[in-house]
Amino acid sequence: MLKKRRVYIFGLISLICIIYFFVSRPEAESEDNEAHTALIKRAAKIKAQLDNSEAVINKIKHQIQQLEKGQDLPSDLDNEQGVHVDNHPIVISRRGQASQVSYSLSVISPSDLVCLPADAPRTEQDVQMYDVLNTISFADVDGGVWKQGYDIQYRDSLWSKEKPLKVFVIPHSHNDPGWIKTFDGYYSAQVKKILDNMVVKLGEHEKMKFIYAEISFFSKWWSTATNSQKESVKRHIEDGKLELVTGGWVMPDEASSHYWAMIDQLIEGHAWVKENIGMTGRPLSGWSIDPFGHSSTMAYILKEAGLQNMLIQRVHYSIKKHFAQNKYLEFNWRQIWDGEGDTGILCHMMPFYSYDVPHTCGPDPKICCQFDFQRLPGGKLHCPWKKEPEAITEVNVKEKAFTLLDQYRKKSTLFKSNVVLVPLGDDFRYDSAAEWDKQYTNYQKLFDYMNEADWNVQAQFGTLSDYFNEVRAEMGQPESSEASLDGFPSLSGDFFAYADRIDHYWSGYFTSRPFYKHWDRHLESTLRSAEIIFSLAQAKSLTDGSSSFQASSLYDKLSYARQSLGLFQHHDGITGTAKAAVVVDYGNRMLRGWKSAYEVIRASAQLLVGNVVSAPLEMFDVDWLKDEQDALEIRSVQELKQGEKEKFVIYNSSPHEREELVRVWVSTIPISVYDSESRHVICQISPIFTDHFDDHTSILHNKFKLSFLVKLPPLGMVTYTIEASETQPCTISRVSFYNLGSRSPSDEIFKPEGKKDTEFTIHNDQVEVTMSAASGMMQSVKNKKTGKVNRVEMNFVKYGSSKRSDHSSGAYLFIPSGASQDVASENPLIRVVTGNLFHEVMSFTSLVEHLVRVVNIPGPESLGVEVVNIDSIMKLENTELAMQLSTDIGNDDRIFFSDMNGFTMHKRKYQEKLHLQGNVYPMTSMSYIENSKTRISILAAQSAGVLSPFKGELQVILDRRLSQDDNRGLGEPLKDNKRTESKFFILVEEKTAAGDNRDKTIGYPSMTANILHHHLISPLIALPVKAGEINHPYYEPLSRSWPCELNLINLRSIKDTESGEARTSSLLLVHHQSTDCSLPAKGLSCTSNNGRLDIGDMFRHQSLTSIEKRTITDFESLGDAEHSGKVTVKPMNIMAYKLTVQ
Repeated sequence: MLKKRRVYIFGLISLICIIYFFVSRPEAESEDNEAHTALIKRAAKIKAQLDNSEAVINKIKHQIQQLEKGQDLPSDLDNEQGVHVDNHPIVISRRGQASQVSYSLSVISPSDLVCLPADAPRTEQDVQMYDVLNTISFADVDGGVWKQGYDIQYRDSLWSKEKPLKVFVIPHSHNDPGWIKTFDGYYSAQVKKILDNMVVKLGEHEKMKFIYAEISFFSKWWSTATNSQKESVKRHIEDGKLELVTGGWVMPDEASSHYWAMIDQLIEGHAWVKENIGMTGRPLSGWSIDPFGHSSTMAYILKEAGLQNMLIQRVHYSIKKHFAQNKYLEFNWRQIWDGEGDTGILCHMMPFYSYDVPHTCGPDPKICCQFDFQRLPGGKLHCPWKKEPEAITEVNVKEKAFTLLDQYRKKSTLFKSNVVLVPLGDDFRYDSAAEWDKQYTNYQKLFDYMNEADWNVQAQFGTLSDYFNEVRAEMGQPESSEASLDGFPSLSGDFFAYADRIDHYWSGYFTSRPFYKHWDRHLESTLRSAEIIFSLAQAKSLTDGSSSFQASSLYDKLSYARQSLGLFQHHDGITGTAKAAVVVDYGNRMLRGWKSAYEVIRASAQLLVGNVVSAPLEMFDVDWLKDEQDALEIRSVQELKQGEKEKFVIYNSSPHEREELVRVWVSTIPISVYDSESRHVICQISPIFTDHFDDHTSILHNKFKLSFLVKLPPLGMVTYTIEASETQPCTISRVSFYNLGSRSPSDEIFKPEGKKDTEFTIHNDQVEVTMSAASGMMQSVKNKKTGKVNRVEMNFVKYGSSKRSDHSSGAYLFIPSGASQDVASENPLIRVVTGNLFHEVMSFTSLVEHLVRVVNIPGPESLGVEVVNIDSIMKLENTELAMQLSTDIGNDDRIFFSDMNGFTMHKRKYQEKLHLQGNVYPMTSMSYIENSKTRISILAAQSAGVLSPFKGELQVILDRRLSQDDNRGLGEPLKDNKRTESKFFILVEEKTAAGDNRDKTIGYPSMTANILHHHLISPLIALPVKAGEINHPYYEPLSRSWPCELNLINLRSIKDTESGEARTSSLLLVHHQSTDCSLPAKGLSCTSNNGRLDIGDMFRHQSLTSIEKRTITDFESLGDAEHSGKVTVKPMNIMAYKLTVQ
C-alpha cells in the first residue's frame, strides 16, 4: 500500500510538472529554431522554479512521512482538482518575484477654456474675505451694551414721512432635525404642535406672518395632516402670510458637507414643495441662521436654484463689527472666480450675537429680551438680565413702543437702506397656541402705536421675501434675481472659522465624530451610483417594455436613501455636535439608506446586464458587509473550490473610462482572473492577517486578498471571472516585517522575512517612496521619471485641551492647551507586502494603524501615494489626533489652499494675531501647499480640519476625544469614539510652467488631482454574481467618454408630479471643473474640449425626446437646450438638464 501511494505521489509530481510546462509556455510560439531555443530555456527556468517551490516539496514530504507512520492521508488527496494538506492550498504559481510592468502614462493638454480661470488675473471685488482677515485686528474690545460692537448713535432727521423707517418683524421657529432629541423625538414633542398651531393662528390673526425652513419636518407633518390643514397651508402661502425659506430638506452645515450632498438635500426639499404645494410655494430667499460659519458654495447653489436672496448669521464677531462700521452687512456675494458678477446673490448678514429675540431687535440684548413675550412672568423662560417683559397696555404702550423703536433705529444705521429686519423666534418656538397669541397681540399693539405716532416708522409683521423686496425697491432694484446689485458692495470668499466670543473658535466640529463623516461619504457615493444606474435601468425598461423592473418600489428605496443622506447634512448631524443617542439614530438611518441604495444598484444592474426572464429575484450579492451602524465595513469572502468559477460585475459610475485595481476576498488560491472576452487579467494575491489583539503577523489560510486590474467604460459595467485554477494564476505577494522583536512569523505560502534596515523603499513605475524602518512613516517621494526627490515626511501629533473654566475644547470648540506634541511611535511593528500590482506598508503605532500604498497601473493612481489610517483613541482623555505632513515646500507666510465643500479652493494664511484654533479651516476634499516649482496635495475621502502651523507643513485633524462639554448647548462630552478609518491620497506634482498662484485668492487643482479625487470618493462597485446568467458582459451605455473637465454630479430620476411614479425623465447635473494648467494632466484616459457636451447623442441605446435646461433643483425651466443638446458648460459652473427618454 505504501509503495503504491509513493508511486502515485511521484507520478502526480510528474503530471504537475508537465501541466505547468504547457500552461506556462508563451502564448504565441513559432516553429523556427529561435523559438525552439526559447522553449528549452523556458523549460530550464520552469525546472528551477519547481526546484525552488518549497511549499510543494514540503507538503509532499509531509504526506510521505504520514504514510510511513501508518497515518491516513486527507480524504481529498485523490481529488484531481488539486492536492491539499490540512486544508492549506499547494501553490504552484509565479510568485511575488514577478516584476512590475512599465507603463507610459498619457499626457493631455487641457483646452484653453478649462485653463482660463487659473490663468486669469485676480478678480477684484469690493470686499475679499482673504484681505479682510489680513486687515482687521481681531481685538476683543468691550463695546458697551453691544459688547462685541460699539456704541451706536443716530440723528432723528435720518427718517421722514417721505422716507420712513420700515420695520419687518419676522416670526420664525428654528427646528433642528436632531440635536438634543432625535428627529422623531423633536417632531412628536414640539414640531407637530408648531405646525398645527401655525395653520390655526395664521388664520385667526389677520396680520400675522411666519417663515419655515426645514422641509424634512414639514413633509412628515404633511403626511398626516388633514385635507383642511393642507388647503389652509396653500392659502396662507398664496396670501403671503406663510413663506417656505430655502426649502432644503435641512438647514445644512456649510463646512463638512460635500457639495453633491448639499445640492441633493436641496433638490429633495424643492421636489417635495413642487409636488405638494406647487409653484406658489417656490422658495425665493435663503435662511441660514444656525450653521457654524458660512460657505460661498451655498451662495452659488442657492443662486443656481433660482433663489434671489439669502441671510446668514454665524460669522466671527470681529468681522461683523468691521462690516457694520463699513455698511457691508448687505452685499452682493459672488464666487471668487467671477469677474463679471454672473454668480452674485444678495446676502444679508445679521449683525449681532445670535438669532434669538434678545439679539435681533437692536444692539442692547437686555432691552430686546423685554420684547420676547414668551418670557412674560409665569412661564419657563426668563431674561438673564433680570429685567422681564411686560404685557403691552394702554398705560405702557408709548414708553415700550419708543424704547423698541430706538433699538430698531440703531440697528438700521448699520445698513445702507431704511429697511430693518427683525427676526422674532428661536429654537422650537411657537409650539403653544399661547405663544402665538402673546407675540401677536403685544407686537400688534406696539406696531399700531408706532405707525400712528409721528415717529416716521412703518412697522409690521413680514416674511423674509417681504423684507428683501422692500430693500431692493428702496435701492432701486426690481424684484428679480437677474437684477443688477450695483447698489451693494461685491464680496467674495467665505466666513470660516467662526468665533462667537473671545478665542472660542468653532473649528473643532470640522473633525468631531469622524467615523460618521467618513460613513457619510460612503452613503453619498453609493446613493449617487444608485441614482445613475437606476436612471439607466428605468430608461431601458420603458424602451424595452419590460414589466419585471420594479421601478416604483426601487424609487421608494432611493427616496429613503436620499432623505437619510439629506437628514445627516443638518448642521448638528454631519458636524458631530448632537447627543450620542441622536448620533446613533443618524447612523442607523444612514445604514438603512446605504442598504436601500445597494438594493437599487443590484436590481438595476440585473436589468441592464442579466437575463431578466430566467434570473431569480436577486442575481447579485454584495461585496461589502455592514450590519451595525458603528462598525467598520468588512468584505465578504467569495467561497471557491479548485476548478470553480465566480463572476463579478464591476460598475463604474464615472463619465470617464477608468483603469484601476479592484480588490476582493477569496477563500482559496491559486486564482486566475479573466475579463469579459476571456483574456487573462494581471492580478496579485496578498495575505490576510489575523490582526487580533497584538497579533499582526499570523497569516490566515481560509481567505486571501485578490487584486486585479480592470478597465471600464464610462457609466459602464464589465464582467470579470475569477477561477480557482493553476492556469495563469495570480502572482503571490512577498511579505516582510521590521521591528519583529522576539516574534518569528512563518508561512509556507508567503514566506515572510524579518528585516533590520534603517530605511527601505516601496515603488511603482512612476514614484519611489522612502520609508523609515524606525517609525514606519513616509520620508520622501521620488519622481522616477525626472529623478526629483521631495521631502514628504509623515508623522502623527496630538493636541491637549485647555483646562481653564469655560475655556476648553468640546464638540464645537477647539481650544488647545498649546502646540502639538509628537505621538511616540519608535520601532512599531511594520508589515510590508509587495507584488506586481502594488506595494504597501502597514505600521502599528500606539494610536493608529497606518497604511501607505503605491499601485502600479496605467492610470493616475500610480502618480501618488495612498494613505489609510485606522485610529483608536478610546483610552485617551482630552486628546486631538492629527496627521502631519512636513515637506521641503517653502510656503512663505504659511500660505496654503483648502477646499470649500469640494467645490472651490480658497487661499489660507496662518495669522499670528489669531490663536492656533482660529487658523484651522474645513477641508472637505483637498488641501495643498506649493511653491513656484512643486505642489504637494492631500486629497481626502472625508472632511476634517486642516492647518499649516509651520512652514512647509500641513496638519489634518483625524479624531477628537474630549472629557467635557464646551457650553454651547450640547451638554455632554465627546467620548463615543470608535475605530475610525480615514483615507487620503498624497500627490506630488512638478510644474511645467514657472510661477505660482500665491498672489491669488483662489486656487485650482490639477486635472489629474480632480480626476483622482473623483475616483477616491466614487470607488468602483464590485457585484458578485450569485445566480442567473450575464447576457451583456460588456455594458457601455455612453456613446463616448466625457471630457476630463466635466464631472457628472448626478443623473437623478424625477418623479411624475401627477402619477407619483418614477418616470422617463432624469435630471442631469454637470459641473465644469477648471484646472491649474501649469501642472501636467497625466495618466488620464479622457480628453479636453472646452466643456462641450453633446447630450443629444450621449446614450448608445436610448433616444431623448427632449432636453430642457433647468435650475439645479429642477424647480423651474430655463428653456430647451440649443443645437439638439450640444451644450457648453462654462468653467466652474454647474448646469442642470432634464432629459426625457423616448
